[in-house]
Amino acid sequence: MSTPQDDYRLELRPPVSAAGAVAPPHAAPRDPEAGPARDTAPLGERLRRVPRVAEQGNGHYEFGERDAGGIMQIEVAAERVVVLIPRTWVPARGPQVFALVFMMAEWLSWEVHDPQIGGVLKKDVVLQGMVAMRQAQLAAAGVPMPKPVWNGPADAPRPPGMPAGDPGSDDSNGRGRGPQEA
Repeated sequence: MSTPQDDYRLELRPPVSAAGAVAPPHAAPRDPEAGPARDTAPLGERLRRVPRVAEQGNGHYEFGERDAGGIMQIEVAAERVVVLIPRTWVPARGPQVFALVFMMAEWLSWEVHDPQIGGVLKKDVVLQGMVAMRQAQLAAAGVPMPKPVWNGPADAPRPPGMPAGDPGSDDSNGRGRGPQEA
């Protein structure tokens, strides 16, 4: 059984506007006088359809298979959704875990807040970090990394580290670019 110290805590919350007022989820039509919409009931319905998510009752769900590190826990409440991820899962199961977390946030049109850093997580930044972490793991294991491939226009500037070459020639991974459009 995991303990709170062994878990990485994330919270899904309605976004906060510049004025400090909570903005409503975009997907939920509401009466402007009624205050921010915070209906999390549709989240429970969607979670029940996600493979390997098990409903535990009273807004509690578990994701994945329990192991020595524990199991991912999801607590759905009206004001927020709390996600507890076993820290040992982040390196090994990070892409699956964060995909589910960001999918839930998108369903609610909410943000993913990380209390450890006191800020909002951005999906693209987290995914880039997961890719970099996986590449480092593969490199440490001696797995050769594929060479970068340029698929952009021949006259466009290449990103740093992208090899130059004839855009009509084979691109070092055997695929070739095919005919060039005029």
